[in-house]
Amino acid sequence: MLKAPWRQSLLRWFIAALIIIPGGFLTLIGWFLWEIRATYADYDQVKACLEQYQFEIIDEWQHEDMILEDFGWQFRTSDGKTIAIEIYDGDSPRDCYHRAAGVRVSKKSSVWPEPGSFSEPFSFYLSFDNPDLIAALGGKRLKNMDDMFANLDELLTWTEQNPDHVLRSLKDQKNSSRYLNLIILPDQ
Repeated sequence: MLKAPWRQSLLRWFIAALIIIPGGFLTLIGWFLWEIRATYADYDQVKACLEQYQFEIIDEWQHEDMILEDFGWQFRTSDGKTIAIEIYDGDSPRDCYHRAAGVRVSKKSSVWPEPGSFSEPFSFYLSFDNPDLIAALGGKRLKNMDDMFANLDELLTWTEQNPDHVLRSLKDQKNSSRYLNLIILPDQ
């Protein structure tokens, strides 16, 4: 039997293709599906956004394992309300300019809780597409955290005056990870 060097070369290419093509395909799928949810750049951007609107930052927290996962701030508005904004792992709007579907407003009965602890006696979802909210803001539709901060006093006033226009439970919202987390804290 004659030795054919091309057979060995063909066999090497075939084995390499069996390894490289599925490996590349799996890498490509993983690249599309995996996304770091919160980064230090997101943290810095939200902090700069809070400072831009001259909110008095009272407290801040970060949850770090190998990467920054969750973070938040407690701040005071111009009319003296104590508010918190929190970004959690898995939230899609995690900086000032990501599009948000709305805002999840929680009213806490106790002072600033430990990070990650939920003691929410009252929580509701408010869609930024709500036509009454858009009318109350002079025709402006809120799109992201920056818009929300720019109109925070009007948004909070509107939610207090119109409790019937909010969605009460998470079951009502299929895209709850697209909502911003805003927490109204009791006066200290």
